[in-house]
Amino acid sequence: MKTTSLATTIAFASLAMATPMKRDSAGKQVMYWGNNNGGARSLASYCAAGQGIDIIVLSFIDGYGNGNAPSGFFNANPSCTIATDGSTSAGCAQIGTDITTCQANGIQVLMSIGGGGGSGSVTSQTDAESTATFLWNWFGNQAYSTDSSGPRPFGDARVDGFDLDIEANPNGANVNYQYLVAKLRSLWSQDTSYSYVISGAPQCPLPEANMGSMIESFAFDYLFVQFYNNPQDDWVTYLDKTPSANAKMFIGVPASTAAANSVSYVAPEDLAPLVNEYKSHPKFGGLMEWEASQSDTLNDNGHNFAQEIRCILDTGSTC
Repeated sequence: MKTTSLATTIAFASLAMATPMKRDSAGKQVMYWGNNNGGARSLASYCAAGQGIDIIVLSFIDGYGNGNAPSGFFNANPSCTIATDGSTSAGCAQIGTDITTCQANGIQVLMSIGGGGGSGSVTSQTDAESTATFLWNWFGNQAYSTDSSGPRPFGDARVDGFDLDIEANPNGANVNYQYLVAKLRSLWSQDTSYSYVISGAPQCPLPEANMGSMIESFAFDYLFVQFYNNPQDDWVTYLDKTPSANAKMFIGVPASTAAANSVSYVAPEDLAPLVNEYKSHPKFGGLMEWEASQSDTLNDNGHNFAQEIRCILDTGSTC
């Protein structure tokens, strides 16, 4: 994910005309975790009472495809390296334990693949389906794995779904992600004990050069639109004509001035009017923030950025 402003108001202006549908009483808060300067707290600490986060996205599995198994590095506390042979550094076991802690506290945990600068890509239907099988066997429910003896970087822990943060489109190959998602859905369909999701983090400008073919090929459950570092566009009208017409849209914002282009940062007190205007609209899912360690740099009367956003979503004002 690349590291704008209240221009998001324009992007969501057409929400008022959307067809009503059943929704949660308050929006959800999404936080990316694991790709920072090493200052993030443990995963479990962000799932504790009072943190205000509903969905945590582990970032990133940035190596995959072209016949390669997944690989990635989570630069947090503890750090975790996953190699293509499935071997891991010592900190990965703790992340597995923390995933189950988060889920026990009602927090969804997603695994993100891609990210800005990632080397992963899927070059064909076969490659996409193979990558999906790797992802499911390594990070899905072990009881439904197609390779019970294969690597499990996080042990018995399973994620609640997968996030696609695809920021390149080599030779237009991203159309193949439809096969990756279809394979994932097929694999997890056997596990009726959980409801898994597919999310995406597209850039704001339309047409979306990297993920547009994906949005137009299959349905996402959540879309975390990266409004920061980008000009605004009308996503609602666009989505209504795609398989993702029912996806929940989340306003993506940086959690500090250092998390993205500094002019893209919007202070919580300035976000409150925007959220209040649109949180009752049917496509509004909530807010997404990049990223956890940057959220912690804010100290507003003892509240970090995520806690301020939770107050806004629940009460309409900052803490």
